[in-house]
Amino acid sequence: MREIQAVRRGIRKSSLLATAAVLWSAPLSVRLFAQGSDAAWRVDAAPSTMALSEIKHGAGRTVLVPENVSGKRITAFTLSHGEITHTSDYFGAGNDLAPNAYDELVIGDEELQSAPEHVLKLSAVFFTDGTTVGGQDPIDFIVGGRLGRAMETEQIAGILSSADASADDRSVDALEARIGDLPQTPEEAFAAEREVHIAGVDLGALSAGKGKPFAPAFLNGVRNARETARWRVSQLHQIPLVAKNPHVPDRASALSQLRQSYDDLATRHKTLLTQQGGVR
Repeated sequence: MREIQAVRRGIRKSSLLATAAVLWSAPLSVRLFAQGSDAAWRVDAAPSTMALSEIKHGAGRTVLVPENVSGKRITAFTLSHGEITHTSDYFGAGNDLAPNAYDELVIGDEELQSAPEHVLKLSAVFFTDGTTVGGQDPIDFIVGGRLGRAMETEQIAGILSSADASADDRSVDALEARIGDLPQTPEEAFAAEREVHIAGVDLGALSAGKGKPFAPAFLNGVRNARETARWRVSQLHQIPLVAKNPHVPDRASALSQLRQSYDDLATRHKTLLTQQGGVR
């Protein structure tokens, strides 16, 4: 599954949507619908990127179905409608949106009514080869989220690698405490990751050279990764120290599996950062 973030434009005055109307210098690629109320819908996007393929109506919501018409694999994109920006990023799952494949954007009635026009704007696209299309602000937002997630995952992998193998209740509690509380500000997130080292990543230089969307996105990435890790560690309490069923792992085995999964995830994130331009 992909990670989806929805941000109201009014929260950030320098939002990635602030220049949405002038993100593209090339002619807009517009697909119109000719049935009923859907005839008013159109998608504004750079040519040969994404197109609106279908509109589905349901109780209290509308589902827009964008299609990848770029001929390349897409790993993240940002769409906006009305006062909401939706960023879909496949980075955490390690997959992508293949050519001619579809995604879905679910819009509730309240959100649907917030926009004076039925226009779906594509403001950024990341391809798996590392190339991008779109404005710098939405690109920085995607990069910030990826980097925050990757650096926190690297830190968690290190914490798990030194965890007490006995995995008793006290050591599990200590492990959760070492992972720490969720940061509340970008400054706290940057401070939390200061000692994390990933080849090719200079967090200080990156944060200084990026636009305003980078910092809150970095915070979101750190928080999401840490929240997931805290939950997964807390679930160790539900596993018996000594398994009575030979087909069910005991707690020490579950901890070992968790440690290995984070080692693998951290390695995958670092590879994707390099391949997909996440440290630009």
